[in-house]
Amino acid sequence: MDVGPIVKLFDTLMTAGAAIGLAAAGFFIMLAGYQYMTAGGSVRASPPTRPRRWQRARIAAYKACWPGGCAVTDLVAGIDAAVADGVDVINYSIGDGDPDYLDSDDVAFLFARQAGVFVAASAGNDGPDASTVDHGGPWLTTVAASTQNRSWVGTVTLSNRQTYKGISITGALSSTALVDGAKAGSEGCLTGLNAALVTGKIVVCEGSYSRAARSRAVKEAGGVGMVLYTAAETDTLMSDTHHVPTVHVKRSSGLAIKAYIASAGASASASLAGGSVRASPPTRPAGPVGAP
Repeated sequence: MDVGPIVKLFDTLMTAGAAIGLAAAGFFIMLAGYQYMTAGGSVRASPPTRPRRWQRARIAAYKACWPGGCAVTDLVAGIDAAVADGVDVINYSIGDGDPDYLDSDDVAFLFARQAGVFVAASAGNDGPDASTVDHGGPWLTTVAASTQNRSWVGTVTLSNRQTYKGISITGALSSTALVDGAKAGSEGCLTGLNAALVTGKIVVCEGSYSRAARSRAVKEAGGVGMVLYTAAETDTLMSDTHHVPTVHVKRSSGLAIKAYIASAGASASASLAGGSVRASPPTRPAGPVGAP
């Protein structure tokens, strides 16, 4: 099986559906090895791996969401089609933040369970307040994400000694020329970077999604590092494995760095410090579990 196009598609889109689909089929995404951060803050590389497990697993994907959202009629049609096709498991990472378990899609899952299909559905991204769990019906398994109190703090240090904190699990980069992606052909850096302006430099790019694909584009254009800032101030900073040393910062920090580049011109430079592990103090719930 030629998995190259699959890897390229996943790395470009970075969608939850692509990730879950590949994992469900037992496909090891990082075929060429990957870097990971140790508890001491150092970066180590794993050896390349080959897909071994569940090589005969099969997945079926049902298109029900579009750029404008997910129509309930499409969602129910997808669920019913999956049941009719004889699937064994339905994974559903879609929700509306409504704890009501009698929504049309949840009722469709009741019928799916009656047909012997196991359903795993996401609990949503709200909380921790009461009544914020989505898909609470007893006929399906509701799955929530977990959190931990560690973060991988990376630092961007400009030549004027201003520093900006962000997230990074990649290696460090000493003082290097800095260029604004918007002035080098592409603000988001996915396509259109001018290699003549980027080669040998750290590129400042905007983006909250397709993050690894942006660092790959920077590398392919000759860049040696990336400062990635969020599209919105409220977007989450992510600890991705990038193709070049990268620090992911908030939008306000990114705009400040861009302003520095505009002021300093060709003399603009920065260094990137690789992620170091920081743990925030543990917190205690305000009251006993289940308290009103």
